[in-house]
Amino acid sequence: MTQLAQKQNTATSPLGRVDLADFLGADRRTLTRELKRMQKVNLIQFSKSTYTLENANIM
Repeated sequence: MTQLAQKQNTATSPLGRVDLADFLGADRRTLTRELKRMQKVNLIQFSKSTYTLENANIM
């Protein structure tokens, strides 16, 4: 992640959802469900392969 991305708490993944799930050793449906859960409680926002931490100070 670049310094600019770190300052903005944003990262873009070169991996698609299936590849990201494989990399993490998770099922794609489980990964998607957890991402949506984290979005619902305002931890992250995401669109396609761009992820933004909403409350980076609590991490």
